[in-house]
Amino acid sequence: MARPRKSGSHPVIPSNALVSSAMRYPKNAARIYYQSGEQWQAECYRHYSICGEARYAARFFGHALSRATLGIVSNDPGATGFVTDGDAAELLAALFNGKDGQAQMLDAVGVHLTIAGECFLIGRHGKDPRTGEDLGEVWEIVSPWEVKVTGNKWRIDYGADMPDVELSDDDVVIRIWNPRPGARIEADSPFRSLLPILSEIEWLTRHVFAQVTSRLAGAGLLLVPEG
Repeated sequence: MARPRKSGSHPVIPSNALVSSAMRYPKNAARIYYQSGEQWQAECYRHYSICGEARYAARFFGHALSRATLGIVSNDPGATGFVTDGDAAELLAALFNGKDGQAQMLDAVGVHLTIAGECFLIGRHGKDPRTGEDLGEVWEIVSPWEVKVTGNKWRIDYGADMPDVELSDDDVVIRIWNPRPGARIEADSPFRSLLPILSEIEWLTRHVFAQVTSRLAGAGLLLVPEG
């Protein structure tokens, strides 16, 4: 979240619009505070990686959200349908390079909101971190574990020994999250309440594997003491 600036303006309390809240951080925001990646979110991502049932649930919601269509609606009371011309329509068409890219964006948003309850929509003028090649306008959906804050600067940590990408003041950083009841600025997710069940599935699976391995190793042998 962003702490209120010293301009005297009151902090904006995010509203619960439909499913999630969203907040765009202002350019050169002073004293940015964001706790990147909480421990429970890391545990949720781990279960997504090792549990087929968890992966299926997250992918199901991601695929469902990808079927939505983004559009521009006119403020004119008599207007019907989406606006197809003008600056707003052109800007929407440029987002993720059109409808196909937007479907993939929504899919990723659905997966992250199901697992960690949070993700970031980032638009930047990109360069390949390895070759320095100019990639032009780049839009990304980034997990909370990949977003870092140093002072008042945002960085993307891709891992895999790749250098961090520092965002400029002109880049777009929008946080999208499911508000937690009682503390709306914090993220919440379905996986968070399922962590005890997912841990139970994991440990029961380990128990079964341990039994199977033990029986296979000692199959056909009955050890009896000499006495």
